[in-house]
Amino acid sequence: MKPVATYCRWRNALSACWEIPFGVACLAIALILVPYFVAVEVVGREHGSWAMLLLGLMPLLFAWLLLRDGVRNARAALDKNGWLKAGPDGVFFRLPPDGERMLAWGEIVKWYEHVTRVNGIPTSHSLIFQTRTETVDLPGSYFSESVSRIIDNIVDARASKP
Repeated sequence: MKPVATYCRWRNALSACWEIPFGVACLAIALILVPYFVAVEVVGREHGSWAMLLLGLMPLLFAWLLLRDGVRNARAALDKNGWLKAGPDGVFFRLPPDGERMLAWGEIVKWYEHVTRVNGIPTSHSLIFQTRTETVDLPGSYFSESVSRIIDNIVDARASKP
């Protein structure tokens, strides 16, 4: 097996450094706004509405998303044993959310780079492996190399002799 990508801890640490504080801030806002909007006087009798209540729940959703990703990235930043290897037998990887896995070339139906875009702006790159039974998504933020470079390295490793 040949290493095809270098595990990068600092990208995950940087993401966690902004996601966790913003998630906590959104949670604090939600804990202040939601009880205010739920009060009977505000929603039931006075100037409040159910739309305001739903608007007050939005920071709770943002808090959940940011804290979930922030904790995942903090955990990934502390993990020292991540790797991605490939060879004639298949692709082997050890990453924080999945642990250690092996995908044999016979299982893999196709593999490609997926770019997530927001308003046409690329926000993240992932390496996707589609097998007969599942889709495995390896976020590009885990690696120092770009996903397109990793794909080239996998092609080279697959063609190499054991």
